[in-house]
Amino acid sequence: HGETVRKSSVSHGGTLQFKATGGEADAKGDTGGDILLKGLQTQGKDIVIDAKRDFIGQSQAANQSTESKSKRYSADVGLYAGGQSGKGGSSGGWGVYTALEYSESSTALSSLTHEENTLNASGTLTIKSGRNTDLSGTIAKADAIRAKVGGNLTLTSEQDVDRYRQKSLSGQLEGRVAVQGNDTGASGNLTYSQTRSDYASVQEQTGLYAGKGGFDIEVGGHTQLNGAVIASEADPSLNRLRTQTIGFGDITNKAEYTAVGGTLSFDTAGGGTPKPNITVPVHDRAKGTTHSAIAAGTIEVLQDQTTGQDSLAGLSRDTTNANGKLERIFDAKKVEEQVEIGQLVGEIGFRAVGDIAQAKGWKDGS
Repeated sequence: HGETVRKSSVSHGGTLQFKATGGEADAKGDTGGDILLKGLQTQGKDIVIDAKRDFIGQSQAANQSTESKSKRYSADVGLYAGGQSGKGGSSGGWGVYTALEYSESSTALSSLTHEENTLNASGTLTIKSGRNTDLSGTIAKADAIRAKVGGNLTLTSEQDVDRYRQKSLSGQLEGRVAVQGNDTGASGNLTYSQTRSDYASVQEQTGLYAGKGGFDIEVGGHTQLNGAVIASEADPSLNRLRTQTIGFGDITNKAEYTAVGGTLSFDTAGGGTPKPNITVPVHDRAKGTTHSAIAAGTIEVLQDQTTGQDSLAGLSRDTTNANGKLERIFDAKKVEEQVEIGQLVGEIGFRAVGDIAQAKGWKDGS
């Protein structure tokens, strides 16, 4: 299953304006007045967003998923004849043999990606909303940013997510029963592998990015930053945020995978003792943090002036290094090869120990 994101764009050499004035109430009492921009690439000299009620900016999300499963059984029964002489005596004669095989595997992959909503003004970006401005997966850039929000201002970064799961199991069993001769025995093996990978990381950080003109933002209610930034290239004296209350939080990014595999085999010709070979797990992990941050400048939290509280304690002012995104570290093909190499090395090592024990005349348990 897959979803394709189609990019939509709007551009204008002058002033690009989005305005929602609302109107008479409909049957549900809704008067309108909202502006929703979703996965839109917007570019102009100046951009004006003017919503009577809410301004909402969202990314366009795309989900991809694939899943495969397989099972196979086989059985063979027959007669054998002939043989050869060896240390244990003649294995000639004839008898009945049976061979059984079984295998199953499953692979599942899912991913969630985002096409960011962008506002890009070479001059001034003006945002007005009578109620709330809620931007998620949205990047707003302009030389100068001016915003007046009647309600709450919320900025939220989004994570791209990958999930991979793989399992496989296979086994073989062979047996021989001699009717004439002494070629009676059995052998078999069981092989398994399992791989898990998880990835979640912000790629592009939601935020208001001002240039040399700085930012002037007034919020009538609460300002909330969730792994987002209000950045500026201007002198701190040109950056101002005035809000009733403020809150902020970081987003933890992670990338990790683990792959294990092993075999178990036996052969009555070798004493019938099971020979396990479990590979050392192949694994790796990485972590990062997408911080909320506001560029140096003036931040007025009106409620703090009344309560004496410092709501800005712990807020980062470093917007340049706030993203903390992670690259993908998992490669299914390479990890599978590492597991197979580990199994092979284990088998060779087990055989080498067995050869040495036989040469030395060691017995089991010595």
